Amino acid sequence: MKLFKFIIISLISFNIFAAIPTVEGLFRNSSSGEILADTVVFTVMIENEINKSLLDATSQSEEPESSQMEKTLDLEPLKKYVKYIFNLKKPGRYELLQIEYSSPSMQRAAIERVQFIPNYTNRINADNNLERSVFNSLILSYGLNDSAGINTVLKRYNSDYKLNTEVMNNEKVSILKKYKEYLIQSKESETEDSDSLKSPLKPESEEEKARVDEILKSKMYIANDQVKLIRKNNKFHWRVQLENFEALFSNESHRLENFVLKIDEKNIEVTNSEFISFNGQYNLPREFYIKSAEQTVYRVRSLDIKVFNSKTTSMSDRVKDFNKYLAKNKESWDKDKKVEFHTLLY
Repeated sequence: MKLFKFIIISLISFNIFAAIPTVEGLFRNSSSGEILADTVVFTVMIENEINKSLLDATSQSEEPESSQMEKTLDLEPLKKYVKYIFNLKKPGRYELLQIEYSSPSMQRAAIERVQFIPNYTNRINADNNLERSVFNSLILSYGLNDSAGINTVLKRYNSDYKLNTEVMNNEKVSILKKYKEYLIQSKESETEDSDSLKSPLKPESEEEKARVDEILKSKMYIANDQVKLIRKNNKFHWRVQLENFEALFSNESHRLENFVLKIDEKNIEVTNSEFISFNGQYNLPREFYIKSAEQTVYRVRSLDIKVFNSKTTSMSDRVKDFNKYLAKNKESWDKDKKVEFHTLLY
């Protein structure tokens, strides 16, 4: 009986919060492992690919060769190596320590910039730079399996976008939650047949029974046209289509393949390469590309992800330590050294 109750409770929990694809659910990178610890370290490489049209225009210019060379050098890709350290100890708030490095070794001597963000989601929500907010939304999605950032972007530019809370059948969710609570109480007291515990699925009046039966037969989500299963190139995909947004996800794994966000006749495009596994558990795109409205292409490569419980070092101590390393590095910098900040980073 105890095993039976456990299975029922698990199934109810699953039915309430998971299963069918919604836009919000698809952007949670559900094919990756659950984050079951309080610290995540996600490292990436960000590179600006040279704007080909701008490079062609420079090469065809009638300016002196020396002047052309200077312009071409200005177009050299800016490459940054970034470590994101997330503290998940505070419910509903992600503290972020963002560290930028000049080389792939990512040694202390290569630290160029340290940034502490006390609430990463709020920072994304308040950001009016479209490319930067899209990039950081994807970092949140892939690093923490959280779609809160992309939700804000989609809500801002698509009046028809619906969150899970807006498309869920609230009556069904409510009654199943009550039944889950009833089963837990029954298990704890072992008095499931007691008059003091009455199943919300078995009300006394016939009228109420009919109402409950009707609710249970209804769908968990209110039907909408945001997500559809389509066939393209002999494969099935989940297509998300909104007022100014379209995306494709793989059918079974629900992995993002690409999306286009159209703003004022300009497009922001994101394309993923194949997904790879880190530590046999966390699945991330090997690379993803963001093409800006100005046709600049940013290449982002996933380098590593680590998930663990931090028992000894607090976030405030980490911030102090990395700022100390940065200060030491600055002592050895040339006076004329300028650290170029990447446009996608806070």
